[in-house]
Amino acid sequence: MSDSVGILAQVIVSKAATTPGATVIYIVPRNTQTSVSSVVICNQHGSATTVDIAVLDRASDIGDSSQVSSKCYLFKGLSVAANTTKLISPGITLNQFNSIAVQASVTDVVSINIFGIENSQ
Repeated sequence: MSDSVGILAQVIVSKAATTPGATVIYIVPRNTQTSVSSVVICNQHGSATTVDIAVLDRASDIGDSSQVSSKCYLFKGLSVAANTTKLISPGITLNQFNSIAVQASVTDVVSINIFGIENSQ
């Protein structure tokens, strides 16, 4: 077993919450468990925005034509004020092929950085 500590995902959210589906930004690799220590959401826009973050059993559970199931949301409509950053410490552990998907109410102005530890078995 080996641990890899660091950045799990870094994205500018390009999928609007008004668009069906969400963008998968991280998939736990095969034979790996991942502990998500922190999620940093930075709204670089002059107006408030909302962000949705969901955890899916498999990345294939979502597609451009399907909505995320209500049970999957960690945050739905999380408000982020103009030009501010939110730090979330979810402390969750994900198993192989679990994934994280995101959306925002405004595209191309919200960055999301996810940090944690991947433990390969």
